Amino acid sequence: GEFFLQYTIDKGYDNLLRCQGSTLRLWLSNLNALHDHLQSSLPAGNFPVFWCENCEVFDGAIILHYYSVRGALLGGVVVGIVKEVAKTYFDVEVQMDKLAVQGENGSECTTWRITAKDPTKRHKLTMETISD
Repeated sequence: GEFFLQYTIDKGYDNLLRCQGSTLRLWLSNLNALHDHLQSSLPAGNFPVFWCENCEVFDGAIILHYYSVRGALLGGVVVGIVKEVAKTYFDVEVQMDKLAVQGENGSECTTWRITAKDPTKRHKLTMETISD
């Protein structure tokens, strides 16, 4: 995943990717719109679907849901991309804890909790008010 981000940057998509959102949550939330745009150029593509929500258990954390017709096959790629996007565009290292895997135990999607490794940078994940 980390290599894919660098590949897209090297191919000239840095400005497009940089404009996806001002926080990691907004960036991830805009991925579906980017994939919809790509679908018009690549009609045979099977793009995944992402959606985010705030974590009610950990202040400043994000819950990321990922669904793909390929199942959980590319989950590792998603982790690499998210970590590299966080580092490259938001200057924050994140930890991703897998909460569910698509196709296991009745789960319809793969889900991670994303937290900032440095708590002082958790505002870069989501602009929600964070209590200390």
